[in-house]
Amino acid sequence: MMKTNRFVFLSLLALICVPHLLKAQAEVFIADAVSGNPPMKSMRYTDVHGSPFFNDNWLDAVVKLADGKLYKGVKLKYDQVLDEVFFLGQNDAVMAFKSPVLEFKMATVSVDGLFNETYFVNGFAPIDGATEKSYYQKLVYENNSRIQLIKRTIKKIYESRVYNSAVTDKTVEPIVYYYLSDGKAVLKRIKLDRKSIIAGIGNKQDELERFAETNKLNLKKEEDVIKLLIYYNSI
Repeated sequence: MMKTNRFVFLSLLALICVPHLLKAQAEVFIADAVSGNPPMKSMRYTDVHGSPFFNDNWLDAVVKLADGKLYKGVKLKYDQVLDEVFFLGQNDAVMAFKSPVLEFKMATVSVDGLFNETYFVNGFAPIDGATEKSYYQKLVYENNSRIQLIKRTIKKIYESRVYNSAVTDKTVEPIVYYYLSDGKAVLKRIKLDRKSIIAGIGNKQDELERFAETNKLNLKKEEDVIKLLIYYNSI
């Protein structure tokens, strides 16, 4: 039963994720064909409070590489301290990709059985200390989206020492930035508040204000900003 569920899950992942990544590619490769090397940087974190990863588990993913190839069924982990992705190779060895990763989409199933996907890309123009290799999460990104909502999460490890103690406390702290994009490489930074978001979109402000008011949206919440942008892209 578990194997059947996993097969169905991977099939759903491929069907949902591949069209967004495929573009000009016609062939999708299986995970076993991915080339990699042992990572130069260690993924080992000891005695750290908080997670340095997007998700602590190895997640099933679809990956697009710089060589143009697309792979499905890859076991992936995204290290948000290093801002790098790794995959699980043979004998559960942690591996770094030989070819740079341009896009990846990871899948999870919630406790209530709902399928979720998370889509990351790079290639945006440098902003707020990021480079073109930095990864961003696309929160609103359907093909007909005039405006996309983009999120970047940076994780840093801070060390502190309790007074009169030799013990060093290490804590992972996230820094989150939000942006709007019109599908091009340039990003416009926004804050999660009504004024910044509606001004950032730039037009149809009256319609957006009415929609936010009617639906009692709190634009300090990510999920409500997503609702607003989905509405904007539909009118």
